[in-house]
Amino acid sequence: MRRGLLAVPVALLALHAGGGPAEAARIPTWARGIVEESARAPHPDPYWNWRILFRESTVSVAEDGTVRTTRREVRQILDASIDEDAARVFFDSRTKIERLRAWHVPPERRRARRARGRDAIDVATGESFLSDDATRVLPVENLEKGSLVLIEAETTARRWALTWLIPVGASVPTLRERVVFEVPAGFTLISEWLRLDGPEPERSGGRHVWELVDLPGLRPEQLAPSHAERLPLLAVAVLAGNARIEPATFSTWKELGAWASRLVAEQQAEREALAAWQPDAPEPPAAVEELARRVRDRVRYVSVELGKNGWRPRPVAETLATSWGDCKDKAALLGALLDERGIRSWPVAVNLSERNAVPSRVPVIGAFDHMIVAVAAEGLGLDESRFGGALGDGGPLGPLLFFDPTDVYVPLGSLSSMLIGKRALVLAGDASRLVTLPGDDPRWHVREATLDGVMTGDGALAISWSGRYRGEPARIEWRTLRGSSRQQREDLERFWREIWPRAGSIEYEGDMDERTGMFVESASVTVRPPVLGEWQDLPLLPVPGWWLPHPRIGSRRRVGVAFGYPRTLRLRATWRGLDERWVLPAEVSRTIDGARARTSARRRDDGVVEVETEIVLERRTFAVDELRTLRRFLSTCRSVEGVSASRPAQPNTPGSSSPSDE
Repeated sequence: MRRGLLAVPVALLALHAGGGPAEAARIPTWARGIVEESARAPHPDPYWNWRILFRESTVSVAEDGTVRTTRREVRQILDASIDEDAARVFFDSRTKIERLRAWHVPPERRRARRARGRDAIDVATGESFLSDDATRVLPVENLEKGSLVLIEAETTARRWALTWLIPVGASVPTLRERVVFEVPAGFTLISEWLRLDGPEPERSGGRHVWELVDLPGLRPEQLAPSHAERLPLLAVAVLAGNARIEPATFSTWKELGAWASRLVAEQQAEREALAAWQPDAPEPPAAVEELARRVRDRVRYVSVELGKNGWRPRPVAETLATSWGDCKDKAALLGALLDERGIRSWPVAVNLSERNAVPSRVPVIGAFDHMIVAVAAEGLGLDESRFGGALGDGGPLGPLLFFDPTDVYVPLGSLSSMLIGKRALVLAGDASRLVTLPGDDPRWHVREATLDGVMTGDGALAISWSGRYRGEPARIEWRTLRGSSRQQREDLERFWREIWPRAGSIEYEGDMDERTGMFVESASVTVRPPVLGEWQDLPLLPVPGWWLPHPRIGSRRRVGVAFGYPRTLRLRATWRGLDERWVLPAEVSRTIDGARARTSARRRDDGVVEVETEIVLERRTFAVDELRTLRRFLSTCRSVEGVSASRPAQPNTPGSSSPSDE
């Protein structure tokens, strides 16, 4: 499902620049003052090897709906390691590149060098199998520390819709950025900021100008949102009033949803071939599960985004005949199959790539890049314990069961971490509405494991392990196992040998249980006794490190922590053969806002040692002002994850050696 076509095709002009006077006649008028002032620009943090001094995007809408976009940019090289780059402008079959020019202003030289236009090349872009998205690349060479690069690009386009979602700033510092929209008389403009309390535009007639200064760069951090998710976004929609133009215009999400619903419904009309795909299961939810599984597994995912087909699916009969399709093709097919069974459903547009990318008021097509399905859940008799992770509130549409027919690792009843908690648009005609996808709760992303251990008289250990995982943990394990069962076994084997270095090879089995929606695994291993002496510290219930990552949280960190999904880790161990000389660990617990951890151990009357551990992350994200508390919590988690029993060392007798575990 296309996003790039419908968002502003921002020229990612991967260029860099520096200071020093230039001969004004050789560079465009708009850049002369910036070049002259560049030597006086504040010196940046040495961490950055380039920065943006100035960037401006001007979008001019004509009375017939044609859009002219002009982009200007000045970047500064701050490190000698960067000696070449390229200007890039994105386009598609409905976009014409009017101009792409670049100048290199070397440091301490008056003459600028203009990049040769004949060196520009066009290359295909995007991850789709078939797409008309492309990029024109204009190389800029012989850059030095202190170089300035000036870019000017202009395009005209016949857009499908007059909506934009514009990222502001960049991964590097931006000293000044300006966004300009120009609309004809009788046209109106609505806008909304996301991820930033941005300024209101300065208005003069049909001209709207937003200007921001000193936008910080984005340093990479462990378990931080991606750079794309941290950039501010400006959502803009232009309304044509009474004018009749080709591009679609929307003032509300309901209008956008009705437009997109028609595109899908048109392709669901021919249904003669659907009967052969109907399962024998007479009643829901068995019929819903079987149809969802068939569309997910039998229709190969192949993305085709040519022109308007970035939003319009292929006819469902064609998808059936070819057994391939992308997200919108699969959603349309599953919806038609369910409708034939008398089960209501609707396509759902969502942003799979980023969070906080869907405005609340301004309808923008480019906010979405994926399509899933919402099934009317009322009357289906769904067991909440099985399907609750994908059950959400559809308002007047009633309870909805959401399903992604493109994700082969997620059964009906769960949603992946890339979807949970996101704002999405249910395409239900005039009843279309924004909803929040379910599953953003630790109850639906669970790892439950049991360890049974026995210590024999000679100190050898026999250990068996069983695990049941739901939600994102199940998806992770199932994806790893399907990719390489050997890798799955070796990862667990490597972890156990870090805990018990004399562990042998493990016996391992794992599989996804579609009936319960859980991934189930079991393993067993034998650990040889210590070479010399006896055990003195025995890990009782180790927790694999990938179950709960521990990011580095330093005092200079300026971005919060994002764990990806809330989760519950619940483990239980029983140990036999540990005599009274073994000292069990004291109970450890800590609770903070949004998380808790606890472990305890006890000896039963029959001598069996029981250990229980639970770690719960109730939310995915922790803000910067919570990091100190989070760091203390994760320190407690390390103690919980490595709980051990100990036995006091015995006095050495002449000729004996100290116990050792090699």
